[in-house]
Amino acid sequence: MNDTMPALQAHTMKPRNPAPGRCPQRGVLAILFGLTLVLLIGFIGLAIDLGRFFVIKSELQNAMDACALAAAAQLGPGVMDVAMQARAETFARNVGARNKVNFRSTGPDPIVITLSEISGTAKFAKCECTLTDLPIYFMKILVPAGGGTQSIRAVAVAAQYASPAAPVLTQ
Repeated sequence: MNDTMPALQAHTMKPRNPAPGRCPQRGVLAILFGLTLVLLIGFIGLAIDLGRFFVIKSELQNAMDACALAAAAQLGPGVMDVAMQARAETFARNVGARNKVNFRSTGPDPIVITLSEISGTAKFAKCECTLTDLPIYFMKILVPAGGGTQSIRAVAVAAQYASPAAPVLTQ
């Protein structure tokens, strides 16, 4: 039993020699894995930030669409006077504020509402909002000098036309 033990130890303690004609490349896989992991994490972060901004833009556009439609609905027939404008702006701001943005956390602010009329035949309501200083979480890791915030803007226009007498269709 004592004779086999030293032979076994000698066999396991032998240094590993590379095959003839090949140079040792130990550790290359770890370096490649590290570089690939950095790129993979960067692209995942880019997808998360861009996806987040896409959702915020969609929510903001929905809020501005609702705001413009609400304002246009309040613009009744006749000449647009100050009372009609005030009623339309108040209603539009309330509807726009009910549509939360930034993953339903805040209302869009400030909403700029512009009301206009073209010769009594059409009345337009335009709502616009720009969200500023939205933080960038992962993209700044890839491009540190690129800044740390982003802005998103949405604009919506709705119109109400005075309908003339309905035309008579004949064949």
